[in-house]
Amino acid sequence: MSNDIIEYKTLTDQTVKLSPDIVRKYLVHGEGKVTEQEVMMFLALCKYQKLNPFLREAYLIKYGSETATIVTGKETFLKRAVKNPRYRGHITGISKDGKIAWAEVHVKEYDVSIRCEVDYDEYVSKKKDGTINKMWREKPRTMLKKVALVQALREAFPEDFGGMYSPEEISSIQMDTLPTNEIKLPINMPVEVESQEPHQYKDPTTPALTEEMRECPDSEKLKIWWESKWPVINVNPDKKEIVMEKEKFKKELNGGIK
Repeated sequence: MSNDIIEYKTLTDQTVKLSPDIVRKYLVHGEGKVTEQEVMMFLALCKYQKLNPFLREAYLIKYGSETATIVTGKETFLKRAVKNPRYRGHITGISKDGKIAWAEVHVKEYDVSIRCEVDYDEYVSKKKDGTINKMWREKPRTMLKKVALVQALREAFPEDFGGMYSPEEISSIQMDTLPTNEIKLPINMPVEVESQEPHQYKDPTTPALTEEMRECPDSEKLKIWWESKWPVINVNPDKKEIVMEKEKFKKELNGGIK
C-alpha cells in the first residue's frame, strides 16, 4: 500500500497527490514514527476536507511514542469560512483577566449567532516540565481567542470543519516549532504508480475505529465521538460496516432499545 496514490482537488481547484510514502517522508512533524493507521487517517482527512498539506493546511505531528495528532492552521479555518455563502462574519472577545475568551459566528438565516466560550486553564499549552509553551506565554489572550473562534466555526459549519482542529486547541503541541514554509517535492520524484488491478483493500483504520468506538461509556459520549470521527469514517471503504457496528453498539448502550 506504500505506493498507492490518492488524488483530489482542493477548494481552490489545486490538484493534490498523496501517498503513505510521501506523507512519511515529507509531511510528518516531530521525531516519532507514525503508524499505518495514523497515516491513513491523515490521508482520509486531507482528502475529505480537501486540504493541501504541502501548503501547511494540515499537519501530522508525532512526538516520540505518543499518539499522532492532526491539526490545521487558523488561516485554513478563516479561508474556508469566507467561502461558505452562509458565513456572515464573526466577533471575538476576552475577559479582563484573560481567563475566558468567546467567539460569535454569524450565520445567514440564523436568529441567534453561534457562540462558544473557552477557559484558559483548559487550553494553555505546557511542556513536559510543566512550563508554558512560548506562544501561550507571550500571547495568551490571542491564543485563547483563536481557540474560541475555531470552535465556534466548527459548531456553525460542521460539514466544512468536521474533524479539523487548530494547534491552539491541542495542549501537547509546541506551536512555535511548526514549520510554515511551502513543501516542494523533488522534481524527479514519481507521482504516478501503475497498478496491475483496481485499488481495493480493507482499510487498516477500521478495526481501530470500531475498538475505539466501543470504549464510549454511554450514548452521549458515542454521539460526540461519532461526530468527531465522521470525516475519517465517511471516506473509509468500510463505512457501511462501521455504521452498522455503531448502530449495534448504540442499541447495546440503550439496553436493547434503538
